[in-house]
Amino acid sequence: MIKRTIHKSIKIKDLFDKLKIQDVEHATYIPNFTLKVLTPYGYENIKNLFRTEKQKSVTIYFSNNKTLECSWHHRLMVNGTWTKIKDINKDDIIETQTGVTTIKSTKEKRNDKILYDISVENVHCYYSNKILSHNSWILVALGLLAASQGKHVAHYTLELSEGMIAQRYYSVLTGIAAHALPYNLDEVKTKLQNIIKKKGSLIIKGYPTKGASLNTFRAHLERLKTIENAPDFVVLDYGDLIKPIGYHKEKRLELANIYEELRGLAGEFNLPLWTATQANRSGAEGNIITGEQVSEDYSKIMISDFLMSIHRKVEDKVSKTARTFIVKNRFGPDGLTFPTKFDTNNGHINIFEEQSVQGQQTRKDMGENGKNLKKMLKDKYFSQS
Repeated sequence: MIKRTIHKSIKIKDLFDKLKIQDVEHATYIPNFTLKVLTPYGYENIKNLFRTEKQKSVTIYFSNNKTLECSWHHRLMVNGTWTKIKDINKDDIIETQTGVTTIKSTKEKRNDKILYDISVENVHCYYSNKILSHNSWILVALGLLAASQGKHVAHYTLELSEGMIAQRYYSVLTGIAAHALPYNLDEVKTKLQNIIKKKGSLIIKGYPTKGASLNTFRAHLERLKTIENAPDFVVLDYGDLIKPIGYHKEKRLELANIYEELRGLAGEFNLPLWTATQANRSGAEGNIITGEQVSEDYSKIMISDFLMSIHRKVEDKVSKTARTFIVKNRFGPDGLTFPTKFDTNNGHINIFEEQSVQGQQTRKDMGENGKNLKKMLKDKYFSQS
């Protein structure tokens, strides 16, 4: 028997209509056939399709004559970093399938609308009308550090797939870039044995974006308490993607409730819980991200016990550097900044004292590699116009 593969492009609205996905909030469809979408890494499988909650929508008109309808919180790759639509300026450089573009104009819809979204296997970004859209290394590094010290770690992901998270753990563990891991399995196994000898363990559990509430995590942690290696350290990637319990008129109130419940969950199970959140537009402009620049709701800062920011400018992607800032610390000093080496090939993160030899060299690397990078991106855009 010859298996036939049908290749056909379809608009996302037409796809939802064809699959008869209900036009109601959080309606989800899991395909039982192969359905792929183009990403920067080739075609990847769509894990599920879902409707969002009702929200303000906006139509974006780009300089390359493409358009995109989405929410103000939808993120695009801008100047080398994921940025929400509401925080993009007209002169910012946006990555596309064929090059780069800029925003020409925006038009907000009068009435709230239920929008379309998809969850992509292995990666959480895809091309929507040839515009690259977004769907954590630091959380992986924290989880691995805890496991290597003999802790039992539960890592929940609402963004990347379980396989992608596992791949990142292996990269941090071995220092080997993700694409080279299949050729170095013996080293991966040896490193894993070292963690097992220290009696550490790791459980990775994935849920669709906005597909799990705090009750979901509570029930799973309760089940894990019945096994020998019950978790004593939790990583959740990340809080903003948790499905809210109940209805909240404003987004900020919804997030405040989620983060309050997260803190309560950690206290209930008597374990540390780490999560991440995003910065707003102003956070991309300075050298560090402060508490006022955390996106959506300041109460996240008030609720947390310890908060640090990792800031990477466009030029930091060249020099593999970052700036770590201790925003809040109930247990010690805060307001401290540390030069940081940050390699996204293997997830290695090294935070240095400002006056150390490594810290001074990292500061030097930041300055030398980033002087003309944004100018280069703009030149690339105008050369293709």
